[in-house]
Amino acid sequence: FEKKVGMKFAEKADDDHFTVVTVADYCYAVLHSDSYRIAYRDLLSIDFPRIPYPEGKGLFLQLATKGENLRKLHTMKEDIPNNVGIVFQGIGNGEITKVEYSDGKICINRTQCFANVSKELWDFPFGGYRSLQKWFKDRKHHILTEADIAHVIKVFNILNQTAIVMSEIDELYVQHGIAFRCD
Repeated sequence: FEKKVGMKFAEKADDDHFTVVTVADYCYAVLHSDSYRIAYRDLLSIDFPRIPYPEGKGLFLQLATKGENLRKLHTMKEDIPNNVGIVFQGIGNGEITKVEYSDGKICINRTQCFANVSKELWDFPFGGYRSLQKWFKDRKHHILTEADIAHVIKVFNILNQTAIVMSEIDELYVQHGIAFRCD
């Protein structure tokens, strides 16, 4: 690994050294590459993922940075701004009775909904399923609290940012002329 990246393993990262966290972040980025997932779809369903060696220091560090961004997003360690502009609107008690998506809105009952949600965001798969669709389904007849509403908005923004970083990861592969092959 050290030979492939032209750096040495150490306890603390610097310009010439990487750490176990740097490698983990690199792996996290690779596993969030759509092109990687598509190329190895069949193998990923039956075996542990095979992580390719990085193609040099530059790509390794760029992917590790993207992986770090994703790790921080997914562990919710940082404040996530509502860049998507999702709002909860309507009058009612917040009970989830029937969840329907239509025209950029997720209606949770006859009078209340989350607005400004794109179809792509509503359908965004994470962890093998559509996470917020499942979240709502699992909470039928639950009355949303202010904290629940804030959480849903935060998760939608995390999913949106995840989609952006995932496309940036694939763009790095394109820029470096790397295409995944399933051989």
